Amino acid sequence: MTGWRYDYDSNPYSSPQNVGLEIIGTLDASEAYEFDILLVVRDTATGRVYLDTDSGCSCPAPFENVNSLSDMQEIRSVEDYRAAARTWNSNNSVPATEVRALEMKVADALLSIVPAR
Repeated sequence: MTGWRYDYDSNPYSSPQNVGLEIIGTLDASEAYEFDILLVVRDTATGRVYLDTDSGCSCPAPFENVNSLSDMQEIRSVEDYRAAARTWNSNNSVPATEVRALEMKVADALLSIVPAR
């Protein structure tokens, strides 16, 4: 898989359209001067769904270390999302209603995956 050259314009979070992605949704437990984000995206070419998390101080950009889809976790089922969200949220306090709302979006996205030929 070809990697993305990192800059703000090729970041899957800040410029997903520039790397062939669409954001399905995020969970955000960020506080002042730091970030803690769970990101779910769809590959616009295949419809496949991917998830990644990132946290840190406000100096680096969120997800600046993501250089290709292989740096993210492919979500093949709602249970994959649930497990990842549960692990991420064990250190955070995002309301269950927000976690569930994103789960519904993930479920919808998984229905639109383009079959391999």
